[in-house]
This record gives sequence, structure tokens and C-alpha cells, in this order.
Amino acid sequence: MNVMTKLQKKKYQKKYFKQYYPKHRQKIILASRIQIEKDPNGRWRNHIKRLYGITTEQYMEMFRLQNGVCAICHQPPGIFRLAVDHNHETGNFRCLACFRCNKFRIGINTVETAKRVLDMLLSNGG
Repeated sequence: MNVMTKLQKKKYQKKYFKQYYPKHRQKIILASRIQIEKDPNGRWRNHIKRLYGITTEQYMEMFRLQNGVCAICHQPPGIFRLAVDHNHETGNFRCLACFRCNKFRIGINTVETAKRVLDMLLSNGG
């Protein structure tokens, strides 16, 4: 019995796809366009379910609870949806945040660094 490891399987799939794609490019593109036309949010729905373990209904409920704005800066989303902020260690879903807040305000901080920033602001008169 030949059992592949995940890495071996990934390498095999990559090699296979490199051979398959050029021969079937138009068919793949057409199938992808048809799927997007049928269900424009399908990729996003699958993405948030796979990565964060939440459904679109849960996302929309959090969006409604936050009044449609970023949990940090309280601004409405721009051209992108609000990002799902989550704890990278536990995977727990925390809030919805705009790209900038998620990347630069939440993303670079931990509880410890946030406390240090707060201490610094308070000690220097805000």
C-alpha cells in the first residue's frame, strides 16, 4: 500500500497541475467564471468557513452588532469587506476590523505591547 505524506501529495498535485493546466486552460477559466456568476460570494463564504470557522450568517450578525463599522476606528468599510480578526493561537474569532486596523493596529500588537503603549501614553500626558 502506497501512502503519501502531505508534502508528497502536495508536490504530486503541483506537478500534475503544471501539466494539466496548459492543456485545459480555457475549460478551467470558463468553469471558474460560470461558478462565480452562479455564486459570487461562494469563494468568500468557503474562505471564512475554512479559515475562521464562521458562516456568512455569523459574519453578518457581527457586522450588524458593530453597526456596519470597524470595531477599532468605527469607520465603515471602504472597497473591501471588514476583515475577520482572530486569535492566531486559539483561532477564536474576535471582531470585524478594517484592513488598516486589522493589519497595523491589532496585527502588530499583543496584550503586552498594547499595555506598554497605554502605559507610555498615560505617563507622557496622553
